[in-house]
Amino acid sequence: MKLLQLAPVLSLAIALSAHAAHFGDRAALVDQIDQGFEVTLADAEEALADAQTDLADAQAELADAQANGGDVAAAQAKVDAAQADVDAANANATAAQANIGGATALVDQMSDDQVTALNRSLNNAVHNGSAPLVFDTALLQRIIDEDFGKQQVQALTQGMELAARFESHANRADAKGHAKQAEKMRERGAALQNKFFARLDDATADAARDASREAAREAKRAAKEAAREAARDAHGHGKP
Repeated sequence: MKLLQLAPVLSLAIALSAHAAHFGDRAALVDQIDQGFEVTLADAEEALADAQTDLADAQAELADAQANGGDVAAAQAKVDAAQADVDAANANATAAQANIGGATALVDQMSDDQVTALNRSLNNAVHNGSAPLVFDTALLQRIIDEDFGKQQVQALTQGMELAARFESHANRADAKGHAKQAEKMRERGAALQNKFFARLDDATADAARDASREAAREAKRAAKEAAREAARDAHGHGKP
């Protein structure tokens, strides 16, 4: 009888131990961070391709202006601006490429508690549909250099997750041609992320609870906005 009574407790202990071991998995954390790096690289390469296309169009306009007596100065100004955009996009793509494969060295410098806290937070992001979160190396280095604790890691990732959600809404608005709405969404996401990042210097439990509550409220607001957007679209599609 005693064995039968202990079995559920033992099973729970084993399950909790396995769960904890998963969150302490450094390789899993590296994979999550690398996924974010890859997203950044893909976005940077797409932006570079778009900038190169714009440059080619500007160069064609310049050639046409030179051949047909057009406004060469204005066309040259467009080429110069487009070239500057290409240079900037190329620099971003190069920086993003340099990050690929760099997560391991950073994670190796983190404490076990930091790895566990990050894995837990990123696991939440996966369940909420916000993964992968896009870190940059400076942010990861800050976790190491400033010895972030659980509450600070939580505030960091919650801010990033909220920004990712609003970016998702912004992308949908862009796809529908609602540029102003998309800009508003991105501004809101950036403001929320900055608000959470400002709390990184306060590692108290109260601050963490406040951040968690605010993240939940903002997530609900984002969900309601998405629902309203879907309803508007459905109503619009229903019009003759």
